[in-house]
Amino acid sequence: FPLACNAAYRSAYAEKAPIEPFSGEYAFLTAKLDGDTVVFDRLGTEASPRDVLLVTGIYSQVDFNLSNLQDCWLNRAQKRTCCSASGNLSTSTCFDGLYNYWRCCSGHDLAVRMLRNNPEEVRAPVQQILRTQYAINETSWDIHSKQWRLGSWPIPPSVMRVNQTIAQVKLVLEVLKQAGESQTIFQMGVRDGLKADPVGRLVYQKHLVGLGVEADAKWIPHARKVRPSYFRVEHGFLTPENVWSWAQQLGPIGIAAVDIDCYECAIMESLLKSARQAATSDSRFAYPLPAALVVEINTMIPPPFKFNRRYHPSYRGAITQAGQDRTEDQRGTAGCSLSYAVHAFAKHGYDLLFYGSPQTDAVFIRRDLGPWFQKTLPGLGFPLDEFQYYRKSSTHAVHINANKVRDLFFGVSELGETFQYLRQIIFAMSDIDGLWQLPVELSL
Repeated sequence: FPLACNAAYRSAYAEKAPIEPFSGEYAFLTAKLDGDTVVFDRLGTEASPRDVLLVTGIYSQVDFNLSNLQDCWLNRAQKRTCCSASGNLSTSTCFDGLYNYWRCCSGHDLAVRMLRNNPEEVRAPVQQILRTQYAINETSWDIHSKQWRLGSWPIPPSVMRVNQTIAQVKLVLEVLKQAGESQTIFQMGVRDGLKADPVGRLVYQKHLVGLGVEADAKWIPHARKVRPSYFRVEHGFLTPENVWSWAQQLGPIGIAAVDIDCYECAIMESLLKSARQAATSDSRFAYPLPAALVVEINTMIPPPFKFNRRYHPSYRGAITQAGQDRTEDQRGTAGCSLSYAVHAFAKHGYDLLFYGSPQTDAVFIRRDLGPWFQKTLPGLGFPLDEFQYYRKSSTHAVHINANKVRDLFFGVSELGETFQYLRQIIFAMSDIDGLWQLPVELSL
């Protein structure tokens, strides 16, 4: 088989943070000297050489905590040794490009003294930075979201409380049982069969039968060991061209789940299209479409942008044009965006039920099953507002920082510029991710 799509999250820069500002995250406060005056000028989620303090527990423009940086020194003795030279050791083993004398000694200590002697002298500029960096025109944003969203039903508390993928899948299985639907699982991408896998953990609990297909041969023995005998694990490289040949072995499917870190939506769309065609052309396969879908989403591409990584037969795995193997790296240009998934699966008769926070999965249910879920989740209606869902979620940003993703989402007046930026960065990162052979779609 070609090298597997799946990534083990080894080396690429990645950052996970909430989309909604003031969600308890942390940030680095940077400062510079203007004559004898300390000027605090920026908050960032990525460390920089000008950091002086750590801002934590950010819940509003006025509700936050300030504390010492925690990443410069192993112990106090090391700090005393390195900071006692008044900056003359800047080229020694004490410091490097990020952990410089300003960040770890002079600038940091000056900011700490200011915080101790006159807290408002530090808190006031931080409040101003928060107002500037996280300024959101809610009126414009509301108009923008109403213009572009597919769903309009507000997400009820009963749905927001089910905020872990394993709990979401568990609830779906319970409702499918009540509705008399199949609970058979078709899992595309298994890895080790258990760790960080909500389906795997439920296989034993719910005695689930099904089939898991994994492209990376090294995971197969362990996956087979941890799954019961009634859940098959097979070695295979799934593509949109062959996915139905695997799925049709199962009969009616309760949940189809995909997490392969390359062309998730493309393979799921092909499965649904093939299932519908088979049902109309061959009575042996006259099964209903899968009751529910679990799809990993690319959280870096916000609504309303529809991004989709497609398949091409020339694809031989995550390898750059220079021949570097990226199989074990995180990839920022894989999968599809939330807006793409919502619109694409709606055409096949599915509605979004759960999304994100803290996971990156979206759960869709077949539209005819909506009333069954409404009995279980008070206040639920369809279609749910995907803009609201995205705003309440987190992004797993690869190659760029989380603040940039926020800017892309909340910068409602510059859709054209944002589209061009996304187009450029997707194409620039495609080779870095080893996905350059796979076409992409990007549209509004």
